[in-house]
Amino acid sequence: MLTICAADAATHTPATDLIDLTVNEIRRLLNALAIHPTRDLAHRLRWSQWRRRHQA
Repeated sequence: MLTICAADAATHTPATDLIDLTVNEIRRLLNALAIHPTRDLAHRLRWSQWRRRHQA
């Protein structure tokens, strides 16, 4: 399921300075939504963008 989500995200994401979402990144984001859905969602999304920008 994660691999399909990563492939789908790669085809629907506009070209930016970020790398495509990886399987591990999608797993982390889904875990953040399942474990703490409202407490720190904005922080998790900012962290994900920061991480992907620095890997690019």
